[in-house]
Amino acid sequence: MLKFRFRFRFGLALLFAFAVLGSGCGQTNPPAPSSSTPPPAAEPAVWVVSDAGAGPVGIGMRSDNLRGLIDTIGTLGECVYARPIAAVATGFNREDLLVMLVDGIVVRVDVIGPSLPTSAGIRVGDTDARVKEIYPGLAVQPHKYTDGHYLIVYAEHDRRLIFESQAGKVTRYRAGMVPQVDWVEGCS
Repeated sequence: MLKFRFRFRFGLALLFAFAVLGSGCGQTNPPAPSSSTPPPAAEPAVWVVSDAGAGPVGIGMRSDNLRGLIDTIGTLGECVYARPIAAVATGFNREDLLVMLVDGIVVRVDVIGPSLPTSAGIRVGDTDARVKEIYPGLAVQPHKYTDGHYLIVYAEHDRRLIFESQAGKVTRYRAGMVPQVDWVEGCS
């Protein structure tokens, strides 16, 4: 009887040991989170401009879908400008981008500084020659107020990119839908 109890206990102990050791086979446990180590930072969103908009701000979006992305300047009315909020303006100077809303809908974006490129890499300060190389077939028209000119890229769905140029360099550009993208004075 004593032999049976010993074998029974020994067998149970062996079974338990295999169960414990076998449950972790091939698995590694991740290190426990430490309160002194911050979580890895998320990659910032890259903002570029195209005829579809700037970053997550799309041409045709309604103002109520832009919460957390832009601050309005003035009250929403027939035509108003807004800027990206500081928290989402990663990788560029938020002062370089204006978002035009007409009747609460994004119709155009204006880039007035060098920190925000087009999806093809053109920035304020680039030469006319570079713009013409990147966007072959664009139209050139005289500027309405200066001796400079406009470099106009016609896109699909009545949308355009318009680069304003002075002395052979891009001074600002805008992208959006017709007719608002053609408004030289903006909301004025």
